[in-house]
Amino acid sequence: MRHAFVCAVFLAFVAVAPGSPTALAQPIPPRINPLPSLEEASKIEYVSDVLAGTVLGRLNMRYNPKKSGPVTGVIFGDRIEGYRTLDQTTNAQSLAFVQFKRNAQNVEIATNIYTADNSPAQRAWMGVAHALDVPLGGASAAGNAISFRTIAPLGRLCANNPACVAQGLVLRPLPVVTSPMAIDAAAMVGFGIDANGQRGPLVLRAAAGGNNEGVLSGHVLRDAVSGHYARGAGTIVFLRKQNGQAIQVFTGVLDAGGIKGGRGFPLNASGGGGPFGWTVVTNDQIVSGLRSLQGRCLTPENPASGAGGILTTTATCTNNFNVSWVVFAVGANGGNSLFSLVSVATGLCLQMPGAAGAAVTQQVCSGVLRQSLLIEELQATGVLPDGSPTYTPVAINTAAAFGMTSNGLNLHAPGPNGSACLARVGAGEAVEFPCVENHKTFKAVVRTAKAIWTHNP
Repeated sequence: MRHAFVCAVFLAFVAVAPGSPTALAQPIPPRINPLPSLEEASKIEYVSDVLAGTVLGRLNMRYNPKKSGPVTGVIFGDRIEGYRTLDQTTNAQSLAFVQFKRNAQNVEIATNIYTADNSPAQRAWMGVAHALDVPLGGASAAGNAISFRTIAPLGRLCANNPACVAQGLVLRPLPVVTSPMAIDAAAMVGFGIDANGQRGPLVLRAAAGGNNEGVLSGHVLRDAVSGHYARGAGTIVFLRKQNGQAIQVFTGVLDAGGIKGGRGFPLNASGGGGPFGWTVVTNDQIVSGLRSLQGRCLTPENPASGAGGILTTTATCTNNFNVSWVVFAVGANGGNSLFSLVSVATGLCLQMPGAAGAAVTQQVCSGVLRQSLLIEELQATGVLPDGSPTYTPVAINTAAAFGMTSNGLNLHAPGPNGSACLARVGAGEAVEFPCVENHKTFKAVVRTAKAIWTHNP
């Protein structure tokens, strides 16, 4: 009897319950916010006070403490994004992140870079804050770097008591440069870089004056750079970018009388496994200019866009940097060295077009096939009955040999359909020309205006 009563009450409750009779069987509605991924769930948020120079503030960072990976968060109220590396063997940790601020147009730009190592003795991150931007980041000719550290374990108490800053908080010392280098359109283009054993061209140009004071442009290891050089302090910071994405930050000094280099840090997984050293090297050969045997010089335009300028020939060759080039050894082809030619005026590489008769242009140094030139020395071997000279090509295999060359040069880009040589059309554009005499004795080259050039105008 009791059982029948309970069943009756239950059925009556279901009958009067709001909704349909099958409400209890409905599926659980989906979450408004989906469950985080395992990777996201493994991240921990770290909050600490931070001292940058004499300014105290707050730093929030979020990352996975168990492995190397991305870092996100906020510093001084601004968004940060970067990368933390963890050596699983030694537990050594390094950190690099970019601080973003909004300009007057409300556009978010990268203004500062922070690089640091974790100090178990200080129980803190200790490093340097580098300024990329003049008006928002605080960069100037006098300096672009200040020491910074997190404050642990009682950071908030310290932030409320500025006197504790003077009670022995250790900051990493900044480098001292006795003779900063001058960086202009012609200064750095003759150098290369050795970054943890990877060698290649380093082309840097620094603007002068106003909001662009010390702002860097150029290329490192064939990738575009952006950054800042403090002329008075000799300290430098620049980002290495691939496809518009910053993958590494280089920090250091340029001392005309001593060390040129510093440390680099990855900004994402493609930037490497941890911090690395870099040094400026001078093993590449500066070339004062390229002049055809017809007396025409290759003169690079200086396009505001930074790429794509057409190379033209001029009637008068001069010795200024507008007709100066730098040669970098970049590889090998059939046992012979391949080189790239970089303009001192623009920092852009000479690039052959894909079709004969098309204009040769300047492009961002990227290592594409038609920027990798095979350069041959054309040794004068005789004279034709009509007085025209004949030449025999001899492969050049070092940059130093290129600098010592006193005869003509043959510049051509290897390609799938054979080589394409640099030639000229009258007093107009420099163009690509089929290398029909590439592996034969050159004859009557002056009359036919083939690709014969000298290295000194």
